[in-house]
Amino acid sequence: MKNIGAYCLLLSFLLFLSFSQGLQAKKACKKYLEKLHQVQAKQRNGNSLKQSNKLKEKETRARDTWWACENGKLAKKKKKSKKHQRKKTEKIAKLTQEKNKGTTKAKKSPATPVPFATQRAIVLKAEYQGQQQLDWLAFYKQPDKCQQPKNIKVFAACVEDKRLQQQLFEKNYQK
Repeated sequence: MKNIGAYCLLLSFLLFLSFSQGLQAKKACKKYLEKLHQVQAKQRNGNSLKQSNKLKEKETRARDTWWACENGKLAKKKKKSKKHQRKKTEKIAKLTQEKNKGTTKAKKSPATPVPFATQRAIVLKAEYQGQQQLDWLAFYKQPDKCQQPKNIKVFAACVEDKRLQQQLFEKNYQK
């Protein structure tokens, strides 16, 4: 009987240790999970395409880091030496001095063209204007299959039909 009590005590102690290590791991990984949630919150806001792509990369890195931490595969951070930190601060100071002097290189223009780079208004006009437009709308009869063409052949046939009707309309239309 005494052995059963000792086994129960030993079993409960082992269970306590296993759970406490899991909880400690959860606490250690909590900061990575919070970082992931912060990035995801930023993604839910409206962003430009460039910003969305950057946030997607950040989210992927944050998720991978959090998951590695959860699975105990997170690499330990090495402490940086004072010499390395001094070099880094010197480099930053040098860059800020160059920036203040205006000696930094000019940014290159993007290789890809920017859509809608013009500030002019986009003007869309109908084929016909005024009374002629009203007469065209009364004349043109769109086939039923052209309401929502299902394939490219039907679409091409609809375009051709509209072009033929337009030629007939222009031939018979009197201004």
